[in-house]
Amino acid sequence: MPNRASFILAFTVAALVLGPCRTARAQLPGDSTVLYELADVSRYQEGCFDPCMCPMLTEATVTGAFTLQHTRSDGVWEEFAVDSVTWIVRFQDHVLHEVAGNGTLALDFDGHRQQLMLLLSLDGDPGQSYDSGIVAVTSEFPQIKVTVSMNGMYCYDQVFWLRAGRSSTVGIGHGTGWGAMKAYYEDSAGIH
Repeated sequence: MPNRASFILAFTVAALVLGPCRTARAQLPGDSTVLYELADVSRYQEGCFDPCMCPMLTEATVTGAFTLQHTRSDGVWEEFAVDSVTWIVRFQDHVLHEVAGNGTLALDFDGHRQQLMLLLSLDGDPGQSYDSGIVAVTSEFPQIKVTVSMNGMYCYDQVFWLRAGRSSTVGIGHGTGWGAMKAYYEDSAGIH
């Protein structure tokens, strides 16, 4: 029968070998701040959802970026700060909303669950809370695929269907102001 010291040694070696493999998946290189861009399929919807099926529903495209930085690990969740949210909501050729904000992305250690919580200001209004709730991960990190809303998509709501990945854009980095980001995305979409 193995003694207590052998068991502790085996457990410690297993933790040292397997522990880093578990958490490395969710960390960004050097825990640096990384610029993320929204994919073309990102959408914004505003209007009525089940069970309140009123005739009003607007769907628009969302473009823009945000930064992501690993902030902490508590043994269950990896947490990331979401900052410098700079999005433009467009319907056809005109801007519906300019969105700014920040928040937190949490991923469980096993990569099966996530939660995105954002405080977003539309058009300079006071910030509103948007939350995905704890939901299944459907895209392997570092890709992000999640939906956030103010009311859990219940009756009248504002919803962002977000798909994002690390940016390949040159010349736009951390600390870039709203004006420069807005100009870049309007220029790339041909809006003047």
